[in-house]
Amino acid sequence: MKHRHTNPLLALFAGLLILATPQLKAQLTVDPTLSAEDLVESLVGGGVTVSGVTVNCANGGFGAFDGSATFLGVDSGLVLTSGQITECIGPNNTANAGVDNLFPGDPTLDTIASGTTNDACILEFDIEVIADTLLFRYVFGSEEYPEFAPPASSGFNDVFAFLISGPGIAGEENIALVPGTTTPVSINNVNVVTNPAYYVDNGDGFTPPFSTDPTYIQYDGYTTVLEARRAVIPCNVYHLKLMIADVADGIYDSGVFIEAGSLTSFGISLSSTTSVGFGFSNAVEGCVDGIITFTRDLVTTDSVTVHYTIAGDATNGVDYAGIADSITILPGDATADLVISPIVDAIAEGIEDVTIYLLSECDGSVIDSVTIGIQDEILLDLNVPTDTTICNGESLSLLATGGLDYTWSPAGSLDDPDIANPVASPTTTTVYTVATEVGTCTDSAMITVNVIPPVPADAGADIAICVGESTDLSASGGISYNWTPSGSLDAPGSANTGANPVFTTVYTVVVTDANGCVGLDSVTVTVNPIPSIIATGDTIVCPGAPAILFAGGSGVSWSWTPIDGLDDPNSQNPTLITETPGTWTVTGTDANGCSNTASIDVNLDDFPSVDAGPDTIVFLGESAILMGSGTGDFFWMPSASLSDPNVPNPTASPSQTTVYYLTTTSEYGCQSIDSMLLTVIFDPIVEFPTAFSPNNDGVNDLFGVIVRGPVDIQAYRIYNRWGEVVFESTDPEGAWDGTHKGQMQDVGTYVFHFAGTDPNGILIERHGTLTLVR
Repeated sequence: MKHRHTNPLLALFAGLLILATPQLKAQLTVDPTLSAEDLVESLVGGGVTVSGVTVNCANGGFGAFDGSATFLGVDSGLVLTSGQITECIGPNNTANAGVDNLFPGDPTLDTIASGTTNDACILEFDIEVIADTLLFRYVFGSEEYPEFAPPASSGFNDVFAFLISGPGIAGEENIALVPGTTTPVSINNVNVVTNPAYYVDNGDGFTPPFSTDPTYIQYDGYTTVLEARRAVIPCNVYHLKLMIADVADGIYDSGVFIEAGSLTSFGISLSSTTSVGFGFSNAVEGCVDGIITFTRDLVTTDSVTVHYTIAGDATNGVDYAGIADSITILPGDATADLVISPIVDAIAEGIEDVTIYLLSECDGSVIDSVTIGIQDEILLDLNVPTDTTICNGESLSLLATGGLDYTWSPAGSLDDPDIANPVASPTTTTVYTVATEVGTCTDSAMITVNVIPPVPADAGADIAICVGESTDLSASGGISYNWTPSGSLDAPGSANTGANPVFTTVYTVVVTDANGCVGLDSVTVTVNPIPSIIATGDTIVCPGAPAILFAGGSGVSWSWTPIDGLDDPNSQNPTLITETPGTWTVTGTDANGCSNTASIDVNLDDFPSVDAGPDTIVFLGESAILMGSGTGDFFWMPSASLSDPNVPNPTASPSQTTVYYLTTTSEYGCQSIDSMLLTVIFDPIVEFPTAFSPNNDGVNDLFGVIVRGPVDIQAYRIYNRWGEVVFESTDPEGAWDGTHKGQMQDVGTYVFHFAGTDPNGILIERHGTLTLVR
């Protein structure tokens, strides 16, 4: 067992850093408050003791750091800077971060840097070693990178050194060297050109991700994790001087990060394995040998004999072949193996152990130890009971321990039959056997995996409904049920539930049986859309007149209500005859059985008023104005003898007695009819007045024949008392104005004579007297 010096203050600081991590996540954290003694103690690993700690640094120039969440490569430890440790904190968002502490340099560093140093930070202490090698790990970083490093040579070569002095060392020797060389680690010696394998480019202070990601530190460049190593004489005290400084000026900080716990002096270290290698840590009687390996830190051309003590409850030479109390590492070799070979004794002793203690050459204290166990036999074990039960469709993780190479059978239901922890997925009850080998020994074990038959989950047959409808779901096969999706279900935790989906939904039910096993089944509820249905047709009709109703849309069957007045209420286009206005509704059903309705209002128009007027008598050849009246559009029949059959008062000129029919039609086509008789008289009338008074008063100023009917006038004369003709005409419109040859005639009695024939050629004669008065 390795013994390490630990510092409780450092442990407390580490805890505080962890607690602070959430507010500075992934960022370097520093603490300048710890004493130099506490910081040096944090570096101590195994095989060393420190004392006489002194520090000569500006305030804030040194302290503890935690870089576990950064790219630095060193988790925690001590940091020395030529400025302030707070300037180390990332991201690298400044190209020239640094603080001039106005602190002096150091002559030794002046010599190493070949220039004048400033802001030196020096930590010194004594260290006693118990082995032949002293070593520790570190990272050097600087803001002088990359501007002041080759190929652009400059005098700003910030410098640091780890100086050691003591027995076997002439003066002070710098052990901060480029690996495999005697070249000091510095900006000019480790950069992108020189020894680039040990250089890490950390950006220029402006470029992402270095300038934005806090997991990067502030310095523009730094080294990989390097190791300072020096051969020493065991059981002696040496002096370490850890130094860093600016060169030529006091700005552009540099720092060196020294890893906590890396300051060690283990010349020899112990480790253990077995003859079967990785994966088996104990020796086994008759099967496996134990191997304890002694490793020296520094390989030389000399042989090294290592002495140790033997302990443990296994007896040397009885439980295992006898071993000596020392071992020799041959020249040029780094290791030597001590074999622990168990003896087969057929005694059940459990696990016994052998412990090797490596003692200090200085004071005999234990500086390292290792223990290896001895088993009587292979201890093959399984992680599950040898008789276990799973549900059908489930898998079971098996795990065998106590062996190395494993083979499971039967292999068909295993994901990998040749590993320690296969996953078994049997569909029926199966007995699995696992066999293992460790060295020359074998062992086996069995496990029965009982498989419960599948749960007969049944969600029922698929269902089709229409939008707005609901349905019932019914499941069987278990003792508890859980339906999903549950949003449109009344009771998703019951076997039977109402479903109200608004769109086609696949419902899945998880059925659990009495064994706790589950089965799944699904049912699809198809939600069919409501069909589009329209109703059109005659909306205003005459009472008792037929109206055609029309139904349209995606229906395949139809039903009209009310049925009164319909010739076929199940027709898509029925005929309606009604004396009463109303609303008729059609229900259309599509191929999916979904229905929708549409309606049409049917109103009744009033019959228009009509009056053909009174019957009338005319003589043949005369015309008469018909006296029709009413509302709507007019039409007379027969129309041939009318001046205009489409007006209420046309002029009728019939050649014979005629019945005229007047029809009035409303806006919506409703019609009313009336008639009148126009009698045509064929026998003409010829009459004369008895007197007239031609005095120009507008009353009886003319004397003429009154003719009704067709008469062909052959002679029409008026005579005075002397037999002289004072007027004659063959025009039935002709009339005497009481003058003769331009002279007014005397008042008195005159004689008229009229002769003519009717249409049948019968002679009509009239004779008489008339009186002219004034």
